[in-house]
Amino acid sequence: MSIVGNLVGRSVKLFVRDKTTVFFACMSVLILIGLYFLFIAKIYVENLSGLDNSAAYFLVYSQVMAGVVVLNAFSFSVSFYGKVAEDFKRGRLSAFSLTQAKPRQILVAYVLSGFLVPVIFNLIMWILALVLMGILTGYVLPIATILLSLAVIVVVSLISSALMFLITVFVKEPAAMGAISGGGGAILGFLCGVYTPYSQLGRGVEILGSALPFSHLTIWLKIIVSSGAMTTLGITDSVTRDAILTNFSANSIGFLGINMPLSATIFISVVIVAMCFLASWVILKRRIARRVRS
Repeated sequence: MSIVGNLVGRSVKLFVRDKTTVFFACMSVLILIGLYFLFIAKIYVENLSGLDNSAAYFLVYSQVMAGVVVLNAFSFSVSFYGKVAEDFKRGRLSAFSLTQAKPRQILVAYVLSGFLVPVIFNLIMWILALVLMGILTGYVLPIATILLSLAVIVVVSLISSALMFLITVFVKEPAAMGAISGGGGAILGFLCGVYTPYSQLGRGVEILGSALPFSHLTIWLKIIVSSGAMTTLGITDSVTRDAILTNFSANSIGFLGINMPLSATIFISVVIVAMCFLASWVILKRRIARRVRS
């Protein structure tokens, strides 16, 4: 394990020290926050009648945190695996032939690092968001909601890392991974109903978004956080709660036009991601073995 631990430390440190990569990994989240502060938050607040300004903004900021987590997980996973692609391109793997590291250990280290990077940055942003939201609105989420959200953040980061692991099989250029991080994050924001609710985007976008695991993860986290926020505000009426969740696109969208509960769509997403991960593992293990021997 010491070999794997050292390799994980190397990968994480290389990523964190690359300030440019870290900045561009944050770009999707910065765009999202900017859009909400400029005009999107006001649109949501206008639809929340019967609440004072602080309470309405507390609800809006709570649900946007779900979008921040998902976009963050996507961007940092892609950016990290961009560094992995750079290792392949520059022949750094050949240097491992001089060490005791085996191809399997190298691959395990990459996978663990690809999981840790989005988890670490997501936890940092989550804590900052909670503090900032408390300062701006005067409200805080219940402890149970915060703890449950932290568990979901780990799941989101794990699934995102597994999907980006698959992309590494097909995309071998670090520059291409950077383009996916930037452009993909912006597109994902719309397809996941983060920038604006599905009700304003149309049925076609909703069906397209339902094919992405990120959409169901966003909805899952929105439900948890928004429900916690409503509990803090004392909103107990089921009709009102359902209306608010619908307004935030925090209801199951099914899978490719087929109606099904959120638990089923998340299960399908996990199964698909697991299959992709296993296929990627086999391919990359062989590729690493060839590079290390060469």
